[in-house]
Amino acid sequence: MPISDFTSKLLELEDVIISDLKTTNTEVHVFFFLKRKAHSCPHCGSPTEKIHVVDKFHVARYVTWALENVRKRIQKQLHPSKRKYFKRSRKLLLTHQNKLNEESLQALEIMLRQSPDLATAYHLKELFYDFMASKDKLEALPKLKHFILAAQASQLTEFNACLTMLGNWSKYILNAFDCPYTNGYTEGTNNAIKVIKRN
Repeated sequence: MPISDFTSKLLELEDVIISDLKTTNTEVHVFFFLKRKAHSCPHCGSPTEKIHVVDKFHVARYVTWALENVRKRIQKQLHPSKRKYFKRSRKLLLTHQNKLNEESLQALEIMLRQSPDLATAYHLKELFYDFMASKDKLEALPKLKHFILAAQASQLTEFNACLTMLGNWSKYILNAFDCPYTNGYTEGTNNAIKVIKRN
């Protein structure tokens, strides 16, 4: 069996063409690409193999980075006696609220009471996650507008980079909701490779 076929089966990759494998003493680099499929571009409607989109999962990083920067700022300002409330804070803050158990929700509530800025940043993150869960562009557009208005009203400088990015790229981010492709596949494969390397 060719090594590329073996690697594809090992990583449970489908419809993937592996172009190269490179190894070092500690790492395995797998180079692959997906076959292009003809479709109608959701932006211009023309038949094409290309598409004008910005991957929404990379966009989410701007929001999580902003929330993280607010958390770090607040945590530095806290009296040492209150820093105990920030144990596991990163994971608690970044997890979808509806995925937290009762104990975690209580810990989150105590943490958010320590700072109005942190509570606002957390609320913005949840608004953005709700936007990300939209089924299509029609549903996503008003949710994105709501998030942008809320982020602007918050006056949290940590969200400025996110707002600038959305101002420049929102049209192409919204296209992603009508496009079946995301970078999640690649990210998942990278994680699978990291797990293999650890074992």
